Amino acid sequence: IEGSYENIKVTTPEDMGIAELFLKKRRKM
Repeated sequence: IEGSYENIKVTTPEDMGIAELFLKKRRKM
């Protein structure tokens, strides 16, 4: 996990969804 991900603060359900999509995209790359 790099700094760019640490900058994402997971606080709301929407943020959780965004974080999950972000991780899925990283796995494909």
